[in-house]
Amino acid sequence: EGRELTADINYNKTEFVNGGDYRTDYFNENGTTTGSKSIQNSDGEGYTEIYSAQTDYIHPFNDKTKIETGWKANYRTFVTKTDNFLFNDSTAGFELIKNQSSNYKYVDQVYAAYAVFSKQVNKFSFQLGLRGESSFYLGELVDSNQTFKNYFPAALFPSIASTYDLNGKDNFQFSYSRKINRPTFFQLIPFTNYSDSLNLIRGNAALKPEFTNSVEVSYLKVMNGKTNLLGSIWFRSTSDLITSYQLTEFDTVLNRLAVISTYQNARQGYSYGGELTFK
Repeated sequence: EGRELTADINYNKTEFVNGGDYRTDYFNENGTTTGSKSIQNSDGEGYTEIYSAQTDYIHPFNDKTKIETGWKANYRTFVTKTDNFLFNDSTAGFELIKNQSSNYKYVDQVYAAYAVFSKQVNKFSFQLGLRGESSFYLGELVDSNQTFKNYFPAALFPSIASTYDLNGKDNFQFSYSRKINRPTFFQLIPFTNYSDSLNLIRGNAALKPEFTNSVEVSYLKVMNGKTNLLGSIWFRSTSDLITSYQLTEFDTVLNRLAVISTYQNARQGYSYGGELTFK
């Protein structure tokens, strides 16, 4: 009684199409038009396909001690193709701009396992957890046969949570955890998006996940059945912080200097704070 084993397998596929029309007019510094303009058209399509499997097991030794463990696998395929066209006044039709179009696909895999041990001893209760994760990323610019890959071997993520109930009205809590935050696929796509020539965006396929260590201490005071006070302080340290930034470079497609918004891993980031809640 109380032992529980669960397992599930999921499959999800999403297809998408998109399109856009853009007109750009150019003006002098006095606000009058130069007569120059560009008319662009963009057509895109693609899909994402996700397979996932997970199993979890709970084993209580008694009403104050139990262990939980589990395993999960996630496999994702993402494909996107975008064609950009420019209107040609002489032919009165749209022409494909090959070097402003893109055809990209990638495979992303994540495998994880965890175990959590929980126990209560008189007024003191605690949880000790450990999770291991490994992930793999492989991307390809199909038309140019360029490949991008990131392999991250197994990393460990410990966690601790404890509570000391002093007298039923004064409660002290402490927690520590290490977590991972992976870049999104928009941040990883390595080609430049020219759909808005004044706002160029480019992902970075070499982005690494960011890792965060968090510590929190809190105190709960129960004054009566309807009133309580909660105070907490916390500190977080993040390595390989995923950061957005802009760079200026000569763009061979636009044949001019351009500002490009992209992403990079910063070395370290810190945050800390406190909270006080009266209810």
